Amino acid sequence: MTIERFLAQHGWEQARREVVAGDAGGRRYFRLAVADRRIILMDGSDDGPIDRFVAISIWLRGIGLHAPAVLEACPKERLALLEDLGDATVSKQSWREDEEIEIYRLAAEAIARMQQAEAPAGLPVMSNERLTDIVQLFLDIQLPALDQAGRLAFLDLWKDLLPHATLGQPAFLHRDYHSPNLVWMPKAHGFDRLGILDFQDAFIGPPAYDLVSLIDDPRRDVHPAAAKAAHDQYLSSRPEFRRDDLERAIAVLGAQRALRILAVFTRLSLQGKPNYLAMRPRVIGYLRQRLTHPILSQLRSWLNAQTDLLV
Repeated sequence: MTIERFLAQHGWEQARREVVAGDAGGRRYFRLAVADRRIILMDGSDDGPIDRFVAISIWLRGIGLHAPAVLEACPKERLALLEDLGDATVSKQSWREDEEIEIYRLAAEAIARMQQAEAPAGLPVMSNERLTDIVQLFLDIQLPALDQAGRLAFLDLWKDLLPHATLGQPAFLHRDYHSPNLVWMPKAHGFDRLGILDFQDAFIGPPAYDLVSLIDDPRRDVHPAAAKAAHDQYLSSRPEFRRDDLERAIAVLGAQRALRILAVFTRLSLQGKPNYLAMRPRVIGYLRQRLTHPILSQLRSWLNAQTDLLV
């Protein structure tokens, strides 16, 4: 089925079509408009199946969170019509401090809501072994000449560190829970104020992961008061976690994530996308902040010996 046939089948063949910024995968998005009606066309024909997107959207809405409703879908052709949540992503706006605190507090509360519900079946698991494998990208891209002894020392550090990121049971994680994937709609009420996008790569893993994604955002500087509000709200929503344990988990996962992102940005720049390099200083800042935690002292020493990142 072509896009045109899909749109005709659902009465949108005459709609004006505007390209909307896509995600990091191969999906394309278009805003369709007829008079004052708007809708989003998702075209996943150059990407993977859309079944998981559809299932997670239904699940998120079922637990009271504001994912875009899937209005029509043809999984075979990887096409769907979605509710249009608008363009006010958190990354695109400048916020007053009180607004940003409100946004980040609600975003943290939504993380807890996702984690306290029974997760959809069939999601992949992000184990400590997998997290260790992923951070090897830093060695491959940033330190390709590193000898085998140096690589093994780095990986041994992570095998020791990642168990300290464990808080309770593994939980549902959005994976890319940061400002480009959050839409603020202040005229709505409750969780409807926060639209959640780009969740199809969700997995099961260490609970602090999404909180780190939220507050260590490569795309924007999060106001310290907003980051603190998110941190405090998460603890309030998950009172079974001790503050010290959460701080330790944030430090470990924050460092792991920062090293991986730095490698990804370097790789993208080598592929002809130099704009990603502009975000490196912010990510290095997050890395330095996380490395102040005592649990990461040996990793900090290793990085000082092998790189100039912390100079």
